[in-house]
Amino acid sequence: MLDIKILFRAIGSLFLVETGMFLVCLIMSLCYHETDTLAFLYSSLIAFVLGLTLKYAGRNSKNSLSKRDAFLIVTLTWIIFSLMGTLPLLLTGTCTNISDAFLENMSGFTTTGVTILSNIDSLPHGILFWRSLTQWIGGLGIIFFTIAILSNGGESNIRLFSAEATGPTHEKLHPRISTTAKWMISLYFLLTTSCAICLWIAGMNVFDSINHAMSTTATGGFSTHSEGIMFYHSSAIEYVEIVFMFFSGINFPLMYLILKRKSIKMLIKNNEFNFYLFTVLAVSAIAAIALILYSKYPIEKAIRAALFNVISVQTTTGFVSENFSLWWRPFWIFLFFSMLSGSCAGSTSGGIKCIRMLTLVKTAIKHFRQMLHPNALILVRIDHNTVTEDSERSLLAFLFWYITLISAGTFALSAMNVSIFDSINIITSCISNIGAIDGNIYSPVTNISTLPTLSKWVCSFIMLAGRLEIFPILLPLLPTFWKNN
Repeated sequence: MLDIKILFRAIGSLFLVETGMFLVCLIMSLCYHETDTLAFLYSSLIAFVLGLTLKYAGRNSKNSLSKRDAFLIVTLTWIIFSLMGTLPLLLTGTCTNISDAFLENMSGFTTTGVTILSNIDSLPHGILFWRSLTQWIGGLGIIFFTIAILSNGGESNIRLFSAEATGPTHEKLHPRISTTAKWMISLYFLLTTSCAICLWIAGMNVFDSINHAMSTTATGGFSTHSEGIMFYHSSAIEYVEIVFMFFSGINFPLMYLILKRKSIKMLIKNNEFNFYLFTVLAVSAIAAIALILYSKYPIEKAIRAALFNVISVQTTTGFVSENFSLWWRPFWIFLFFSMLSGSCAGSTSGGIKCIRMLTLVKTAIKHFRQMLHPNALILVRIDHNTVTEDSERSLLAFLFWYITLISAGTFALSAMNVSIFDSINIITSCISNIGAIDGNIYSPVTNISTLPTLSKWVCSFIMLAGRLEIFPILLPLLPTFWKNN
């Protein structure tokens, strides 16, 4: 049986974390003397009371989690965090209905970056900071931060970590998951701080640099301006973003080990990183050549625009330096591949992940070789590790449900009178957790506020499925999940 008390205790702890987030935004609002102060005060009080109540209700719960408890807690966490996060948006009138507010928060926490807001420049600083903070917390994972802050130790943390961590590999740098979480958050904070300083030097004001740094390292894409990065018209800012978006797409445990051992050899020899680097450079080269030949761009501008937008799409950040839907149309096929591929496992990005794409390519090659040499023992290796048949089956299952959700979501949106081209692009953008959409009506520089209400709930579900790598959100939908055995 599922332990209700342990669910209460875990969700209560998470509400207390969200209380802290509201208080940070309350301080930001007070600093700027703006009208959203009461909204954050009321929100923090409600979250605090609910957190204490649930913690009290779960006070006598057992200390260990089953796998089923872990999957349910992770799924509920993202939903409840997004629901509670609607309070400031609704109380300030930023969003006028629960559908818009929930989608905006889910887009933030899942680091998707798609928005329903069109008046971002006029929003209070507290709300702007809240949007960026949701992405920053969601980047490494709500559960990940909670383990580091409110950890109880033991096997429960391992199961929560495994249920929430993205990618096919869940690396531990220390026997204690809570210690691993703290190290990763320290690296995350260091990368964010470095990005903020560089953006400030490049010309952003302090508030904008902090917000954009949080969105960049979280590969989220929320901005303090409706035009996003295009608002600044600055090549220096674009180059800073190129560097930090790229680094944010690298496996964080790998980056930590490189810094700890002060050796870059691990990065150079890493198969997934090489696949990631090759994909970025190859697609960027195609984009640059197309911009020079077909759009008559100067060489430097073509290279900068290509690198910025390709890296933004590949890392699923979603920032745009210009409307790439107007580029040479055949190029969108390559951009679509980048969108689906994503960057490295263990990073803050979405998508299928490069390690899965690399494994898929090597598995396909192995299959053809096996057809030619049926009696040969042919192995698939990633970084000198053999990919087992169980891993291959897991990969195929993941890809099946990934494609199934894209198909189902596309059908759902098209049934609501959204064009088929826009539907497939919106759903692919949502499941890959990237805000940039390249459709007929909806483009990389527009919002999705005009979508039908029901389709916004569909998009929210697809975003969450993509962020949790599908299985944690689908498992509770199975009847067998709720059986005692």
